[in-house]
Amino acid sequence: ILTHGAGAMGVFAQSVGGGGGNGGFAVAGNVSGSGGNAVALGVAVGGTGGSGGIGGIVNVTNHADVGTLGEGGHALFAQSVGGGGGNGGWSGAITVAGSAGTSPVASASIGGNGGSGANSSKVTVISDGTLITEGDDAHGLFAQSVGGGGGNGGFALNGSLAVSSNTSVSLGLALGGSGAGGGVGGEVEVDSDSVIATHGDYAHAMIAQSIGGGGGNGGWSGNITGALSSTTSVSLGASIGGSAGDGGLSSLVKVTSDGQLTTDGNGSIGLLAQSIGGGGGNGGFALQGGVAAGGTNSVSGG
Repeated sequence: ILTHGAGAMGVFAQSVGGGGGNGGFAVAGNVSGSGGNAVALGVAVGGTGGSGGIGGIVNVTNHADVGTLGEGGHALFAQSVGGGGGNGGWSGAITVAGSAGTSPVASASIGGNGGSGANSSKVTVISDGTLITEGDDAHGLFAQSVGGGGGNGGFALNGSLAVSSNTSVSLGLALGGSGAGGGVGGEVEVDSDSVIATHGDYAHAMIAQSIGGGGGNGGWSGNITGALSSTTSVSLGASIGGSAGDGGLSSLVKVTSDGQLTTDGNGSIGLLAQSIGGGGGNGGFALQGGVAAGGTNSVSGG
């Protein structure tokens, strides 16, 4: 097998799980007015992102001699990749009540959670053919299993306002969606009797790696509440950023190599075997503001 172009690989075997879909956004708006008492309630909840699909098992047995001349042209490439989770949908809610009597208002906005990253599966490579690459970033034998990344949580925005001549109460909550966990990187096993030679820069003779998927970021949140009255005003609110997703685990990497490995280029490693767990996501930040103005009593908290 001989290839000439950039990125033209000799043997390419891959299984990739599909990515999860994003959750839908949600918007709620409510207004209530009355010459007596007015009550307004509102809730918006973003949809949850879909989970990624599992990357399947990949088995390669190679007896052929393989040569590649182009940049990025790996001689033998085998990979399983879990699908990434979808992002949670964002949400927004605004609720207003005004009256000559009492005006209670309560509203909440909740961002959707991210979808889970999927696991990848075992990658097995058996090879005894000669593998030669000439280009930069062109590896001889590259076996990899990578878990899918977790989806990000959706952001949440909420606002509530109560205005009355008597008593005004405004309650509000904004909660960012949680980031999802990354998928597990599957096992990788290589049994090679191949003679492998690379001549370009950063062209490793053999790579075997398992990598866990990264965790998704938590969604940010913002909330503001207001209460205005000629007597008593109460304004209470909470804004909570979404929690971060955990990174996925990596798995066992096993390499048996009896063939000669040669690299000529700068930064080119003979044999690289590694197992790397996925990094966790970042938690979402939160913003909160509240205003209460009453002719007699005012309470504001958040």
